[in-house]
Amino acid sequence: MDASVLEGVEAVCRKIRADGGALKWSWDTWPAGMVLSKIDITARRQAEALLREVFAGSWDNKKIAGAPSTVQEIVESCGGVGEGQTVYASNPDAPVVLVALWWPWGNAVTVSLRLGLAPGAAACSQDELDAAIRGWFEV
Repeated sequence: MDASVLEGVEAVCRKIRADGGALKWSWDTWPAGMVLSKIDITARRQAEALLREVFAGSWDNKKIAGAPSTVQEIVESCGGVGEGQTVYASNPDAPVVLVALWWPWGNAVTVSLRLGLAPGAAACSQDELDAAIRGWFEV
């Protein structure tokens, strides 16, 4: 895989990691291979503001039907978007798409934030993309 296809998403991931404060990251295999941070109420506003800053678009369960097809395909592979959940995505026409899943737990305290890469226009394997994001988040 040509490393240049990852430059834009790598910069966004590094910004999330740097500006995310005390967020701790792990590797999660549900619904697909993604980095995961469990965010408590004290970090929630900061994390949401960061996501709005770095992502090109966001969709909740009421707006997902209007999302680009690349984003809709990713969301479908993750089981869809439920009430209170939000999907963020980088440019869906880019060679690689960075997606963030914002999934509140329902206890008004904790949110799961998952970040993953999906091939857009680039010819690269999911294994290569998973290795890249795992490296950037050191998980």
